Amino acid sequence: IFFSFVGFEDLVKMAEETESPRTTLPRAIVVSAIVVLLLYLLVAISAVAVRSPEKLAADAGPLAAVMGELVGSAGGTALAAVALFATSKTILSNIFGTSRLLFDIARDTDAAFLKRLTRIVPRFGTPVLAIGVVTVVAIGFGMIGDLSAVASISNLCVLTVFTMVNIGLVVWRCRHPDADPAPFHLHLRIGRVPVLPVLGAAGTLVMIGFNIGNLVAGIGS
Repeated sequence: IFFSFVGFEDLVKMAEETESPRTTLPRAIVVSAIVVLLLYLLVAISAVAVRSPEKLAADAGPLAAVMGELVGSAGGTALAAVALFATSKTILSNIFGTSRLLFDIARDTDAAFLKRLTRIVPRFGTPVLAIGVVTVVAIGFGMIGDLSAVASISNLCVLTVFTMVNIGLVVWRCRHPDADPAPFHLHLRIGRVPVLPVLGAAGTLVMIGFNIGNLVAGIGS
């Protein structure tokens, strides 16, 4: 289910196209995460108000079943169509953000073979080769055919990035304690160690463990 919550972190990858990114992006991430949390909470409350948790757990498509119970089969079909478009949006945003990340890595590396990924379309500034590579990889994962396995692999990749970012922030703060504070930060630390990134890294490591367990269980079945 974690797959449904990703996407807000892609805002960071668009820092170069954003005005005042040092202050704008952190606030945008926090606000978007809160909005998504509230929307999912309202959807969950609405679902259990229509069908019991036991029935929802047994349904292959819980929300479609809720819509079907409220407005008939047409409602379930309409919701399935909306979900299809929403999933496409998630995939496109992931390709969009990951290609920018790959472009940045290629630009900052000294490896000649990666430098080719910095090629852009002059008119639009689009990293066409990076987008192509990410798209091919995404298609390859899609050919696995098991949606649960693909979602677990995607979760593992995203959670690994989250863990590396949190650990990287802790290491950077410990190595550069006298650096100018960021315009947007939370005053919660023990000595030189910021507490929230440590908790974030610990939480993502736990979720990585759960995803690996689900992936192994799915392969075993």
